[in-house]
Amino acid sequence: GYGHYNRCSSLCSYFYGNGIKTEMIELDEFISNNMTNKGEIVLVDISFNRTVTIEEKLKCFTTTIGLDWFHKSTLDYNIVAFPHHKPNALKQCFIGLDYLIVDQTIQSIRPVKKSKLGQKVLIVIGGGDINNQGIKAAYYCFNSGYEVHLVLGPLAKPITNKMPFTVSHHVSNMPALIANSDWMVTNGGSCLFEAVTSGRPAIALPQNKAEGAIVSLFKQKNAIIGDQLTDIHAEFNPLEVILNGKELLDGKGAERILNIVKGIVSKS
Repeated sequence: GYGHYNRCSSLCSYFYGNGIKTEMIELDEFISNNMTNKGEIVLVDISFNRTVTIEEKLKCFTTTIGLDWFHKSTLDYNIVAFPHHKPNALKQCFIGLDYLIVDQTIQSIRPVKKSKLGQKVLIVIGGGDINNQGIKAAYYCFNSGYEVHLVLGPLAKPITNKMPFTVSHHVSNMPALIANSDWMVTNGGSCLFEAVTSGRPAIALPQNKAEGAIVSLFKQKNAIIGDQLTDIHAEFNPLEVILNGKELLDGKGAERILNIVKGIVSKS
């Protein structure tokens, strides 16, 4: 999934920027690579929906660390932001939303300070919008009187027809678009975490069962507006939603994961 790619890319950049020699390898390349004993640490981030057999490859590394790892093989360490299943590790598991990673630029965006929903809504339903909810959400918000900007992820099908609202595809200026918005409509993954971390009240539309569990937690904590478009008409205080979201998630997972790796290195 695109969320996994973004997480690895952000983590790789953060490690590299903090003086850690880091290389990011796509899964198929990792499998086909003729590796010898590298004597290094490997962080593995693979969707639990994908079947993989990489045990022999992992033996080339001195330490194995999984990111949300729920596959059959057990790694040395497991860093789990949201436990969809019971996580396992040979040595230690680290569990909690504290390990969610959000781009540092998005973390620095000033939260909205409006007691009512503002006019500008940014709609980003993940990298692929697999349930085709983006256009429906855009029309609903547009017809409800809001200024809509629909952003299609890199895996989403482009829209060729003319729309009564702004449509962008595979943008490179997401932090600026978030900063220019008053609230957001997202999926239940990375885009939701970006909305919460940046202080944007959000409607979260989960794309699958795993995202549904995450959205349910954020809804329970009153950290989002809701999980249906009609929730924008309910009674709520956006400032309370933002505050609850900030208490639940700060997006500084990369820093914490780096500290875990440094701790492992210091013990070896």
